[in-house]
Amino acid sequence: MPWKNGGGTTTEIALDPPGASLDDFAWRLSLATLGGSGPFSSFPRHERIIVQLDGAKMTLTHAEHVGRELELLVPYRFDGAWTTAAQLTAPARDFNIMARKDLLRSTASAHKLAPLASVQLSERAETVVVYVLEGRITTQLDGLTDKVRAERGDSVVAVADGGTELTLRTEAGATVLVATFAKR
Repeated sequence: MPWKNGGGTTTEIALDPPGASLDDFAWRLSLATLGGSGPFSSFPRHERIIVQLDGAKMTLTHAEHVGRELELLVPYRFDGAWTTAAQLTAPARDFNIMARKDLLRSTASAHKLAPLASVQLSERAETVVVYVLEGRITTQLDGLTDKVRAERGDSVVAVADGGTELTLRTEAGATVLVATFAKR
């Protein structure tokens, strides 16, 4: 879909509530490919977390705030109301996590799972989203016998009342991004 400012395109991964517009969502996850330097869209009601996935080194600048050169797979949080631009010399790709500041607290983390690894995530959040960047995983929500398999490009959304225990397993190794959303 087109960026809010018309400067590029993004792939929307998940949105809450479903069908919400770019001005009234509670949270949103997306992937963006940046072809070069340019401004970010303004999201004044939202906090943003950007995770650079690959490509040229990207530096985010903010009109009235200190910016940062991004590191691969290291989350960077900033206010969506800030006038923000990306500086880069070649294309890059990033993962975007946005949450309404008045409703939710969000977190993001990247996990590289070794072959035959099992990781348990205990999150004090109502919603946990796992996005598979590389490899294949099996997920299991605490207390349930059902397992969900996901591979590169898939997302698993786990929703619980106030807290989530999620186990991730992989046979051949995987890299995942985890986003959480908790009520304020």
